[in-house]
Amino acid sequence: RFAADSAERRDGETTIFNRGVYTACETCRDNPQRPPLWQVKAARIIHRQTEETIYFEDAQLEFFGVPIAYVPYFWAPDPTVQRKSGFLFPSVGFSNRSGFQAGTPYYFALSPHYDLTLTPTWTTRRGAVLTGEFRHQLPNGAYSVRLSGIRQLDSAVRASSPTDEGRGTFRGAIQTQGEFLLSPRWRAGWNVTVDSDRRYLKDFNFAPESQRESVSSVYLTGFGDRSFFDLRAQHFRPLLQGAVQHRQNFQPWVLPVLDYNTVLADPLVGGEFAIRTNVTNISRQEALTYTVTRPGQAADFYTPSFAGNYVRASVDMTWRRSVTDPLGVRWTPFAGLRGDVSNVSPGQQRTYTAISLTNPANIFNVPTGTAIPGVLNDSGLTSVQVMPMAGVDVRYPWIASGNGINQVIEPIAQFITRPNEQRIGRRPNEDAQSLVFDDTNLFGWNRFSGNDRIEGGTRVNAGVQYSLHAAGNSIFSVLFGQSYHVGGLNSFAATTLPVRDPLGTGLSSGLDKPRSDYVSRISYQFGGMFDVAARLRFDQRSWNVMRSDIDGRVNLGPIQLTTTYSRIAAQPLLGIDRDREGVSGSVAWRFLPNWSVLGGVTYSARNTTDRPGITSERLGLRYDDECFDIIIDYTRTYRQFGDLQPSSSVMVRVNLRSFGDSNWGQGNGGADSAAIAGQPVRFN
Repeated sequence: RFAADSAERRDGETTIFNRGVYTACETCRDNPQRPPLWQVKAARIIHRQTEETIYFEDAQLEFFGVPIAYVPYFWAPDPTVQRKSGFLFPSVGFSNRSGFQAGTPYYFALSPHYDLTLTPTWTTRRGAVLTGEFRHQLPNGAYSVRLSGIRQLDSAVRASSPTDEGRGTFRGAIQTQGEFLLSPRWRAGWNVTVDSDRRYLKDFNFAPESQRESVSSVYLTGFGDRSFFDLRAQHFRPLLQGAVQHRQNFQPWVLPVLDYNTVLADPLVGGEFAIRTNVTNISRQEALTYTVTRPGQAADFYTPSFAGNYVRASVDMTWRRSVTDPLGVRWTPFAGLRGDVSNVSPGQQRTYTAISLTNPANIFNVPTGTAIPGVLNDSGLTSVQVMPMAGVDVRYPWIASGNGINQVIEPIAQFITRPNEQRIGRRPNEDAQSLVFDDTNLFGWNRFSGNDRIEGGTRVNAGVQYSLHAAGNSIFSVLFGQSYHVGGLNSFAATTLPVRDPLGTGLSSGLDKPRSDYVSRISYQFGGMFDVAARLRFDQRSWNVMRSDIDGRVNLGPIQLTTTYSRIAAQPLLGIDRDREGVSGSVAWRFLPNWSVLGGVTYSARNTTDRPGITSERLGLRYDDECFDIIIDYTRTYRQFGDLQPSSSVMVRVNLRSFGDSNWGQGNGGADSAAIAGQPVRFN
């Protein structure tokens, strides 16, 4: 919107506004004389339509009619322009490591299909960083390449400690990503980062201060009507220093990992037949084995990763069919065959000696090729594992309806059998280290999270679930059940090497006994206003709560509340000697039509370090309307992790609609200024 004391039109394409005003804000309907939220006043505003450019002379920026900035001359693309060369809004910030930072990007619109942005940024403590980002859009995809580097000030190099990887004179990084459609069903891409040191990306805002690692990958993905293919290579780079597990030699190369899943379109013997294939090759120079010692007990070993080369190929074929008998009982027989071929070639395994995993003591080296007692005894050998499976799932739902209420109670029984799992503890477990026994996997065919482990033996799983549906979309549901190991080797129960998972996966899970712990879920949902879900695991003998997870959400018009509570009992068999308990909550409140506030806090009541207290908090304020928005966001973390120090940061984002936006940040724990986006504005 333009307004002026007078205007003139020249050559059919140039408009000159004398003593003009430009804004994107609407006039107040109740008080048209009231100044808009923001406006630019200038002695002359010149709009050249063929250039698609607006020029401002002797201009000042006003908020609510109050001048806050003066610029003798600048120009900007008119609102019809999407891309045009010029300066972008500057960015400013502050961090403890780099000091005050300021940079002004210059954008080159080289063609409709590619562009370049150069950003020189000056930091008071480390010197000037130069960044160049090239982006290219092609008919079947796009890619970008960002190069950045700095020759650090001598004072910055001298001030850094000998263990600080950011003390080098020359530092830099190459970051590139892209994706291309090879056909309607196939795509290939990459996301690769190469840096001079682990602190570089955080010191100069190329990665958030809270990020712990960068993952470089190259991939090929295909989608079919009933199939999926994914082939990728990955490399992991820790962005933290200080903790022993963050050494680069301990990080893997995954070259490659292949997944192929398909479900046959035509039934086989009246049922669904599926094939799932995985091939993984992992290489790692060195790895850690934790040696946990306790008074009066022999040392125990936990190996979360394997040094050397580990390759495994797995094929899992499954069949299932569901039928309902005249009584309404639903029978689902299923069968499967899983085959694995694996080979391990050992490298250097380091041993980390600790009183417990929460109280580390020291680290020492084990010579290359030395077998750690009971761990990976078959290193250097090729092993084959074949695991047939058979089972049946039986459900008998009972339904009652009346007075607008529908109730369903459904007893469930499941029988599943396999031979004993072979070579537990004799080959690595890289991708099946996470195990939480709850209602979601009570009736799972294989409760391990990855392909390196598969549940063996014979089990009977039993439970009952109840649901009530009432008017107003009110839903109440309960599930309660237990698993019974009735034959063969319990894959979760082995406590001694060499027939125990290298990391102890399964120990203290609730499945590591003939009768498992009880698992339950209770949930209630009332329309779109309120819902809460609680998942509890009870010890099968004492009924003590071993794990509890509670999630709740409340939506009361302009107010939204969320909360999460978790408690995990101590797991001494895994070297975790203390209970862990924490709660987090957040609130969002739009208290006026254009104003909203957001707050959140995370509190650790009990943890492995036995240091209760607030771990993080956030408070944000936002104003938005049709022409302007501003966000002020404050965050604070209270915990140290590696060299990630407790920190506070404030971020301010201002957006003038049609003019662009800018961010300003300040933090005392890391670099917090942010990138700039929006229309280019050129200052002279």
